[in-house]
Amino acid sequence: KTSIRHVVFHKMSANETQYLESTKKIDKWDISSKSFLDFELWDFPGKFDIVTYCQMEGKVEQIFKKAQVVIFVVDPLDDRTGSNNTVEKLHQTISLANKVNPELKFEVFIHKSDSLNDDQKQESIREVT
Repeated sequence: KTSIRHVVFHKMSANETQYLESTKKIDKWDISSKSFLDFELWDFPGKFDIVTYCQMEGKVEQIFKKAQVVIFVVDPLDDRTGSNNTVEKLHQTISLANKVNPELKFEVFIHKSDSLNDDQKQESIREVT
């Protein structure tokens, strides 16, 4: 997620992003006046449990109430190593967000899939859909 932000908004080459440090905390970016759209970008660490955070900290409405779109980034390698249950997190996030904003749209990006063969890529898509 951080690497996508650096490529899109900081003109970093995709190859350079491999040297970025892992995101350790929630980063919130105001993208106003940097493009033709004004929006906030919230970057959560990959292993972060957004559902628990929102419920415990009372942040559900702050994050999702006024949002129009959530882009959920899936790293297929996380699920293959058994370190993450991304699809379950996606379903929980959609369920939680829809309670406060039923009009919210979700887009799912499958990121870092270049190292996967075609069968693995197709399997990743099937798991998400």
